[in-house]
Amino acid sequence: MRIYFRFLVLFVATAALGSASAAAETTSKEKLLKLATTRFGSANSLAEQELFKLAVDGEDIDCTTFPEQFRVIRSDRLSWLLTDREASPLISYRGISIVGAKIHGPLDLSWAKISFRLSMQQCVFDDTLLLGCSHLSSLYLSKSEIKDLHADGLVVEGDVYLRDNFRSQGEASLKNAHVGGILDCGKSEFNSRSERGCLDLDGADIKGSVYLNDIKSQGMVIIREAKIGGILNCINGKFNSHGQGAALDLHGIKTDGTVYFADGFEARGTVSLVNAKIAGTLDCMGGNFASENNLPALSARGAKIEGPVILAEGFKAQGGVSLDGTTIGQFVTCQGGQFTSFTKILALDLSNSAIRGNVALSSDLETHKIFRAEGGVRLDGAAVGGDIDCSGGYYIAKGDIPAFSANGAKIEGGVYFRQKITAEGKVSFSHAFIAHNLEWREVNLPEKATLDLRFTKVGTIYDDPKSWPLQGNLAIDGFDYDRIERESYPNARTQLGWLHRQTPDRFFPQPYERLATVLKNMGFEEDQKQVMIAKNRDQARHVSATRDLMKDWLWFNIFGPIIGYGYRPMRALWISLGVIIFGAGLFKAGFDGEVVTPSDEKAYANQKYGKPPFAQLYPKFNAFVYSLETFVPFLKLGVSEFWRPNANRTGSFRLGPRAFPISGSVLRFYLWFHIIAGWTLTTLWVGGLSGLVKS
Repeated sequence: MRIYFRFLVLFVATAALGSASAAAETTSKEKLLKLATTRFGSANSLAEQELFKLAVDGEDIDCTTFPEQFRVIRSDRLSWLLTDREASPLISYRGISIVGAKIHGPLDLSWAKISFRLSMQQCVFDDTLLLGCSHLSSLYLSKSEIKDLHADGLVVEGDVYLRDNFRSQGEASLKNAHVGGILDCGKSEFNSRSERGCLDLDGADIKGSVYLNDIKSQGMVIIREAKIGGILNCINGKFNSHGQGAALDLHGIKTDGTVYFADGFEARGTVSLVNAKIAGTLDCMGGNFASENNLPALSARGAKIEGPVILAEGFKAQGGVSLDGTTIGQFVTCQGGQFTSFTKILALDLSNSAIRGNVALSSDLETHKIFRAEGGVRLDGAAVGGDIDCSGGYYIAKGDIPAFSANGAKIEGGVYFRQKITAEGKVSFSHAFIAHNLEWREVNLPEKATLDLRFTKVGTIYDDPKSWPLQGNLAIDGFDYDRIERESYPNARTQLGWLHRQTPDRFFPQPYERLATVLKNMGFEEDQKQVMIAKNRDQARHVSATRDLMKDWLWFNIFGPIIGYGYRPMRALWISLGVIIFGAGLFKAGFDGEVVTPSDEKAYANQKYGKPPFAQLYPKFNAFVYSLETFVPFLKLGVSEFWRPNANRTGSFRLGPRAFPISGSVLRFYLWFHIIAGWTLTTLWVGGLSGLVKS
């Protein structure tokens, strides 16, 4: 019995509370209607009457079913309802939701504090919406059309929706706005060609993500120095500055997520990310950028991007991309991207950038999407933590801008120019460091390329002769490398052909010396010697007796070749032996012809009649020993000091059945030559064998 009694009491209490609530709601409606009548009289439109009736319930004020002339809500009625001290507390906690109304006149909610939801969807504003320095719970203007939106300093605790065919016919300004949730402008339109832009979020602080996907903007979109707690989504957005400036100005922006300019994104005018900080990826896959007024199509100079940068697979930039001084926490891929610059702007500028991973500037051979850069790619002073892959790419220089340059760059991986790559213009790695391979193979139209490797340091060079530039188009003075890939023919004959592609007007010894050292370290000592001999032979062509020291001219043109410039010392030994044998024959002929005579009168024995014989104790003449002794310096065999060609005598010697004349004076001149040749050749082969004479 007690249980039934309790249920009865509970039922009665609930009914009483419901009746009280309904009574209170009825009382609030009556009070609000009374306040509205007192303020505005009874001349209110049907939409305005519904506004006052349903505001207390928190139900949608749906004006879409009303005839068009009855949908008007005058701005003074709405602003009074939202801000009046007596009226606004009567509004439901669910807030105001107006659908399909026409808001007539400027709606001024500046500095207002509205603690409930404010939703005006599918509405048409025929004048300005003023929300400057207002404090709102949330703001929904989806599918609405406004003339101007002035909301500088706006604070919204929740989300802001300007999406789904939202249209702004003038300036929409939310400078320094604070949004506690997301800002969703997806599938909206902004139209204003004023210098202030069509959408201005300069300095805004948005805790959630910003959605500009599928947007259509006619005028500048400005989001300078803004803070975004999530992603920035501009997928399939269409931005057109109409020559007023940047199509999308994100200078100094900070995001905690990825920035998407992808999948149908189009910008007519510069997209600026200068000094931006992006905690995620910069994804421009499939984006289409075109600049005006000789400015870059995409500029992220000085930006810091923690994730990768994707400018690939359908990416197009007409006007160039500037990533100068950018810090990138992962890789950069431009595979299949199209970059076209103006006259004074690079197609792709990565100068002084710091990239932790690889840089892909290559074509996608599977999908046949070609990487193309018309106007040069520059990585001067860049630091790359991985490889630079240019496989199959198309690089075209414009004016004085090289087709590709990485001067002074530091690359921890390799650099790959291969797989039918085309480089029309200068390719320069001057003073760069490449830790691993430098590949230069399968190059199309190598006759159009100029390769500058001056003072470049490389781990391994991998090339093929068919890809070498023409003579005069290769600069390798100071080029330093550790190895030559086995498939690149590490031998003197092939590699000297590479060296001979340098300009013939000047001679640089270092490329020869480095090649010789590398071949020797790889175990090819004979090839090393051939290279050094070729070095001296080529240097001889640039030495002149009138311009250079006589000793240099004599070395490179006379003495050096005799011993292979110190690398073939045995040549001098064999020549010396030949001279000694030849001299022995000549001195033997002189002795037989009696023009080689004793140098001392005591050589002859006393005899009254006939030819005096030689004294028995006088040293006998031996032609070979005489030739050897007079040829080799400081060699004393006891013959040369006792015999001399007599310049005052002539004679003859027989060679077979024939007799030949011989002159003592001529033989004396030959002796002098023989002695000088001995000193010279002996010095050369002794110095060559000992390593003292080598160049």
